Amino acid sequence: MLNELAMMMVMMWPFIPIFLIQLHFKADFWRRLGVWTYLVVFLEWAPIAFALYAFEGALTNFEVTLGIPFIS
Repeated sequence: MLNELAMMMVMMWPFIPIFLIQLHFKADFWRRLGVWTYLVVFLEWAPIAFALYAFEGALTNFEVTLGIPFIS
């Protein structure tokens, strides 16, 4: 279950800064698009999320081990 949660985090994280940078760069353009803005966001996010999902094995293949002070 932890691998699935980690993969969801990895798939969602790039979406936020990519869209927010574009949104603040041309705010008037996005206001004119209105509801179509969501389609643009989906079209940008979907390929990134699919690529991350396709390479899930490479992204979650390693394990982080912590030293003695971090074990509770």
